[in-house]
Amino acid sequence: MRVELLDGLGRPTVVDATRVVVLDDHGNPLAFAFTFFKDGAGREHTRVGHALDPDFTAQLKANGIDRTVIVSHLTLPGADK
Repeated sequence: MRVELLDGLGRPTVVDATRVVVLDDHGNPLAFAFTFFKDGAGREHTRVGHALDPDFTAQLKANGIDRTVIVSHLTLPGADK
């Protein structure tokens, strides 16, 4: 999997990764993507999840991240429209 990150000036950096975890400013996981294998045709199989998934904490633990995630309030851009 390739991940594109933008710095403070909007310049992209692309890196190869097998695990990506998006954290909030307090270090709490918000989302993840894990590449768990390539099939015989060379295609990557990736599992993704986010904090509003009902089994998010279990998914994190199943992929090596032992944190409990509690979402008390989440506001998404444009949610008020």
